[in-house]
Amino acid sequence: AMALGLSRTMVLRLDARGCVLDANAAASRFFTAKDESIRARSADNFFGPESGELLSITGNGRAVSHVAETTDHQGRLRYIEWRLKNIRRDSAVDSFILAVGRDITAFVLNEKKLLEERFNLVERNKELACLYDIARIPISEMPLAGLIQCIVELLPPAFQYPDLTSARIEVDGRAYAT
Repeated sequence: AMALGLSRTMVLRLDARGCVLDANAAASRFFTAKDESIRARSADNFFGPESGELLSITGNGRAVSHVAETTDHQGRLRYIEWRLKNIRRDSAVDSFILAVGRDITAFVLNEKKLLEERFNLVERNKELACLYDIARIPISEMPLAGLIQCIVELLPPAFQYPDLTSARIEVDGRAYAT
């Protein structure tokens, strides 16, 4: 009990319906304002709309992991990784669901930022590949009309939605298009 009290890990003890029986100090600090109680709150407050499904899985004796998007007591968006396990005792009255959670908000936000950067890099790569392909066109071996048509055909793959993109270049009143 002392280790849980000092830990930043959130620990909840829930009944079979998902109502909080007990919580450690870290969970209470995270989810409640100073004078509020965490007891008797519903699992939806902690695990989101999937809470009923999660509780039924743990009721079958399986441990389950879940990442919930929730808010802390100050209303800030947070991501909590939960591990739930049904702890069975000799009598059903003594049985409970143990939920151990940790705040992974920084990890999730960094991951989202990395995915956004990756997307941007893929888009820049397509643009550079287009420019490289244009530079590799054998200019001296091709008439101007053929050269322009080659360039027009290389442009759509460089855009975010190439299947929806068309290109058109007009030179001296003549149009070249995909």
